[in-house]
Amino acid sequence: MVATKKKNKPLVTQTRCTAHAQKEIKALSERLFKKYGKEHAALGIKTASSKVAVDALLYWSASAGMLNGKPLNDKNNIFINLLAEAGEI
Repeated sequence: MVATKKKNKPLVTQTRCTAHAQKEIKALSERLFKKYGKEHAALGIKTASSKVAVDALLYWSASAGMLNGKPLNDKNNIFINLLAEAGEI
């Protein structure tokens, strides 16, 4: 009998956006990495990450009351974990 291999969820996803949005997300990720470097390291994030930048945008949108979706928490938002690690929330 041949064992079937389980498929793991991909670690990388691709979301299409404009070239301008790509540059802004990259710049934001670098600014966040510069500001929260120790917190990134504590969470095992070694370089600036667009995932953190996108989660930050979602967090700020939810904080402003502009996001009508599932509530954000430390389980589904990396930026909330960074803020908690920094003692800002």
